[in-house]
Amino acid sequence: MNLKNNFFFVISILLTLTAHSQVNTVQPSVMVVPLLKGDLSYSEEIKTKDELRIAISEVKNAFDQRGYTTKDFSTLLKSMERDEAAKDDNKTGLKEKLYQMAGTDIMVEVDLILYKSSSGNRMTIILAGNATDNGDALATVNCDSQLRVTNDFTSLSQIAIKNCLEPFLVTLNEKFGQIVENGQTLKLEIDISPNSNFTMESIVPAKNDELKYVIQDWLEESSYKNYVSYTSTENQIMVDSYKYPIRDPQTGRNNKAAQVERKIKEFFRSINVPVKAENPRSGIILITIQ
Repeated sequence: MNLKNNFFFVISILLTLTAHSQVNTVQPSVMVVPLLKGDLSYSEEIKTKDELRIAISEVKNAFDQRGYTTKDFSTLLKSMERDEAAKDDNKTGLKEKLYQMAGTDIMVEVDLILYKSSSGNRMTIILAGNATDNGDALATVNCDSQLRVTNDFTSLSQIAIKNCLEPFLVTLNEKFGQIVENGQTLKLEIDISPNSNFTMESIVPAKNDELKYVIQDWLEESSYKNYVSYTSTENQIMVDSYKYPIRDPQTGRNNKAAQVERKIKEFFRSINVPVKAENPRSGIILITIQ
């Protein structure tokens, strides 16, 4: 191979590697929200704590400056407050609703501790990154401004975040990269209703096999990279971990638990087994065979 051909061969390899890395690099979308503590709602947390509102804004700005896709918490909160059903919900219900409506890969919760003294003020910001769809913890870090002779909370927030954000992002991206590579985790509970005519040993005519084996086969075949972990009893299959791709390979859009729930219903319809499916909280789907 002459020098010219060798040069073009090397360039071709580099371009291939670059394209491959661009395809496999998926940057997460983020929403920055306050950590709920005590009996306060999201609105009360924001309205009664100016320094917390400032800290959330500064954390979001830090993500924006680094090219992340972010969604605005305040905008979503206003939308939720217009929903009459949300107004009657309890704090836990509001958090579940927020996570369900966020439409992001990651929720970064912000907790804030402000120390005030005659010699100055000190702000500690605790950042916790969680997977939106199942609430799994991805990264946590404590950011500290140290004692400063200032009442400028914006300045304290910026100093605190500057001291800790980079290692937080490194861990967050590494954990998210693992989810992209290995799939998102979901728990499933498959039960048989007391009034059902089915048992786990009922024969499914379309498959000529017992119901529990038909379900187990589908779980293994449909899970991402065939990764699923489950235990079975006489009337129940408990799935500790069912993996599904975080992105739809065809559209590139986020996959959510709702898509998995839909596929589960389609599967049971295909074998003529009626079910009721619920997604009561993040990371879990309950299936009841009727």
